Amino acid sequence: VSERGLRVGVADERSELAGCFGDGGMAFDLGRRTDVLDGVPKGEGALMLLRSMSPSVIAMDEITGEQGVLEQIAGCGVAVYATMHAWESDDREENRFRDLKSIFQWAVLYGYGTREELIEAGATCLAETVEELTALLLQGETA
Repeated sequence: VSERGLRVGVADERSELAGCFGDGGMAFDLGRRTDVLDGVPKGEGALMLLRSMSPSVIAMDEITGEQGVLEQIAGCGVAVYATMHAWESDDREENRFRDLKSIFQWAVLYGYGTREELIEAGATCLAETVEELTALLLQGETA
C-alpha cells in the first residue's frame, strides 16, 4: 500500500513485520512511505504513529487487547490493517470479534473450515489463493 501512495505506520512490537535488527536496518521491504516503530507495545506504538507521523494506514499484528486504541485510530479516519488469531472456531463468536466489526471494513478468515463454514461465519468475499486475496484487498483500497 505504501507504493500506491499511502503513508503507512507499522507498530511492530516484536520485529516480526519489518524484521528490524540492531543497526536500524529492516529485513523486509515495507515500502518507501512506511514508518516502522519497533520494540514498543502495539497499542502505545500505534498511538505514537497516529500523533506524530500522519499515516493513512496503521498496521499491526496479533491484536488482542487493543480495541480502545483501534477505535481511536478509526475515529481519526485512519485505516487499520491488523491480524487477530482465533484458535477455535468458537472464538469467531466471542464478543471481542463482534465488537471489532465497527472498526474494520474488511476481515479475513484464514484457514478456518470449508467455504460453507466461512460463509456461515459471516464471510462475504472468499479468496483461495494469495493472488485472489491481494486482488480483493487492492479492490477494497480503491472502493
